[in-house]
Amino acid sequence: MLKGAMSLAIPFPKFNACWDVKEKDTSLIDFYQFLAKLPFIPKNSLEKLTALQPRLNSDIPRGYGLGSSGALCAAIYEYLFPAYEERDVQVIMKELAAMENYFHGKSSGLDPFVILFNQPVLKSQKTIVILDGLNERFLNDFYLVDSGVSRSSKSAIKAYLLMDKTRSKEMNELVQVNNSLVQNLVRGKEIDFGESIRKISGLQLQLFDDMIVPSIREVWENGLKSGEYFMKLCGAGSGGYYLVWGSESAIRGIGESQFSILFQ
Repeated sequence: MLKGAMSLAIPFPKFNACWDVKEKDTSLIDFYQFLAKLPFIPKNSLEKLTALQPRLNSDIPRGYGLGSSGALCAAIYEYLFPAYEERDVQVIMKELAAMENYFHGKSSGLDPFVILFNQPVLKSQKTIVILDGLNERFLNDFYLVDSGVSRSSKSAIKAYLLMDKTRSKEMNELVQVNNSLVQNLVRGKEIDFGESIRKISGLQLQLFDDMIVPSIREVWENGLKSGEYFMKLCGAGSGGYYLVWGSESAIRGIGESQFSILFQ
């Protein structure tokens, strides 16, 4: 995404978050102070939220690539802009990105945007499209593998930015395969999905080896060798969940070893 590739993000309903005004949470004070410096933040509303200090009760695991910081940004944005649906989507994305920069150093804003609207979103360099539907049959073949290791997005993003400068040829190839896969999925065309994901998996293994934890690397390589499933990074990688595509029986085989699998 940071390279400008097309991105497809989909809500994951197994997790949620909600405000609890009965419980105080002082841990967000530094974040509120960061938000106060952003020019688009309505100061009066932020002051009310800061004084209220509600707790965001969330079952989204932190450091796992499933949008825990995105949920917080989305919840605050909804509080500050209750009529957010009337705002321009490009503006919303930029503002959410600016908010989430606090946690990641550099954010696209896509995670909080998808959580805010609770619909699939297609993002390219110039456009943001909220989608009505997708190829559900294909999406049912995606699962999440728990590496058992939490991670920091900031360090992973720094490593990515360095990789972008030193391996531009492979990075460009990854972008091309990714864009083709996303376009076919959005159009409902089941054209070489498995082959495209295999290429993405192989390229990510070459490019982002440091972002694949040792316990996951062997499983990743086994999938490429057998052709039964293929893995890719989920978010910044370096821990948390990893995305895997394949048949349910093959994926359950992974879970029977040492990993927890998150089924849809």
